[in-house]
Amino acid sequence: MGMKLLTFCSSCGHKFGRSRSGTETETKCPKCGAEIEYTVDEQTVIVKIIKPSEKQ
Repeated sequence: MGMKLLTFCSSCGHKFGRSRSGTETETKCPKCGAEIEYTVDEQTVIVKIIKPSEKQ
């Protein structure tokens, strides 16, 4: 089944959860409001901020 990797908001550090390889997700961080896209591939998590948090 493969290993699950932790995914976090790269803006505020909020933990989204664990995801398996092949996961591609767009979400809004419930803590800071940033819009995030993350992709899990083998042993790598790539996080892109689509829209930065408006909180300071």
